[in-house]
Amino acid sequence: MQAILSISLPFFGLVFCGFAARRTNLLPEPAVVGLNAFVFWFALPALLFYKLATTPTVGSFDFRLLLAYSGAGLACYLLAALAGRVFFGARLGECGIQGMAAAYPNVGYMGLPLVIQIWGDAALAPAIMILITDTLLLFTLTTLLLEADTGKPTTLFATLTRVVRGLARNPLLIAALLGLAWWLLALPLPLPVASLLGLLANAAAPCALFALGATLVGQPVSGDKAEVGTLVFLKLVMHPALAGLFALGLQLDPFLTCLAVVEASLPSAANVFVLATVYGRRPRRASTVVLASTAIGVVTVSIAVAIAAGDLDLLAVFSPTSGG
Repeated sequence: MQAILSISLPFFGLVFCGFAARRTNLLPEPAVVGLNAFVFWFALPALLFYKLATTPTVGSFDFRLLLAYSGAGLACYLLAALAGRVFFGARLGECGIQGMAAAYPNVGYMGLPLVIQIWGDAALAPAIMILITDTLLLFTLTTLLLEADTGKPTTLFATLTRVVRGLARNPLLIAALLGLAWWLLALPLPLPVASLLGLLANAAAPCALFALGATLVGQPVSGDKAEVGTLVFLKLVMHPALAGLFALGLQLDPFLTCLAVVEASLPSAANVFVLATVYGRRPRRASTVVLASTAIGVVTVSIAVAIAAGDLDLLAVFSPTSGG
């Protein structure tokens, strides 16, 4: 309960403040666009680069975390895509959107601020590696499925070229990779540059959460409760449960196991709606999944935070013999 009061409630409180500011028009639409631009192009990239370039724990990163986390994500992606195809008559590209909705959490705007709140800088390197892996793996896979469903004649090389161009324009991915390269080369950061990056990095968490809440206002909503409910269940319940099981199976240490569960418990990222809109593949349903998972995520993320803080025993939660 202490973790929920000290971490989860302030965390989601910032999201609600952004939502309320936009809902009451204290924050007009142009201001939301500007705030998102600041977060996406300046604050979060500065945080990613600065922390990776100056964090000595990057070299001791345990790559089994990515196996556990990505394995759980791909399992949920496949389940969502199959459910879309079998039960909801989804096309190939729509199956990709559904898979992404079930497996691609908001590890940028929500994940980074949350792990900083729980563990401090010790969690940043693994959280950023998760962000990089999610972006490269799930964004690429979904884009390939969407491109294959356009009906336009194209080659695999041309499709991959478009995917690479899209990734090359992602400032979060670029900043993270540059930060890793800077650390590997052991390059010093000039004091004025470090101070500037530090100021931007400190603004990233509160601005990202506030901007997220503001962005949720006015999003289109779909009435397909069965499809939306299935995707929200896979994202908020199945994804963290599988991440915990995979992490325990790979014998990750408790810190990384809890981090995998917390990251997987996050709601669907807004990128799902963006891709669905660009390709015209069920954007209203994608938007509804983002909205619903963010609202219900207040509960599920709080449970994950309680596990991470030791208020709940993760081994008891996932052990098959915990009931007996």
